[in-house]
Amino acid sequence: MTAPYTAVDALRYLTQHTADVVDAVLSQLADNCGMHIEDHPELVILQRLVSDTYAVSGPLNEPQNTYSDGRAVSSPIEIVDGIVTRRHLWHPDPARNTPVEVESRG
Repeated sequence: MTAPYTAVDALRYLTQHTADVVDAVLSQLADNCGMHIEDHPELVILQRLVSDTYAVSGPLNEPQNTYSDGRAVSSPIEIVDGIVTRRHLWHPDPARNTPVEVESRG
């Protein structure tokens, strides 16, 4: 069975997904546990995973935020005027994308 997207699209998705997950984990550890990345070699390794992924994918991953059919890989969600607090990652297969709802907590 042939995927409805290219291998490069899959690479773009996985690169961004990896970066988003690692960033979320590191942010939570810093914010909730007071951990500093540079004090924990295992966190430095996670951070290096992201930079290595971008470095290896290099030219195959350009432009980083566009799939081969012109759709965005991710879209910013502006919660407060001018402040992007979340980004939605779109799957490379348009049929697997679902609408996203963001609820206010205020």
